[in-house]
Amino acid sequence: MSEDGPRVIALVGAREHVLKSRTFNQLCVGFRHFRKISSDRKLRYMKLFERRFSRVKGMLELVRIAFSVEEVSNIVKASPFL
Repeated sequence: MSEDGPRVIALVGAREHVLKSRTFNQLCVGFRHFRKISSDRKLRYMKLFERRFSRVKGMLELVRIAFSVEEVSNIVKASPFL
């Protein structure tokens, strides 16, 4: 458990050429680790997150949310992309 509640792990995968593309990098500028956002800005960040994420979602191969390291390990083992 983290200080603020349950640990949430986001697992995101993309092809290397996508990660290196200018378009992808420009679209990802607004993403920040949630813990690094000040508490007075978190609500606004979450409201904007869905729109920002929808712009890059089509460029990603894998998007999963997990609540434990074991879950992440199982997702990676079952991934057809590795």
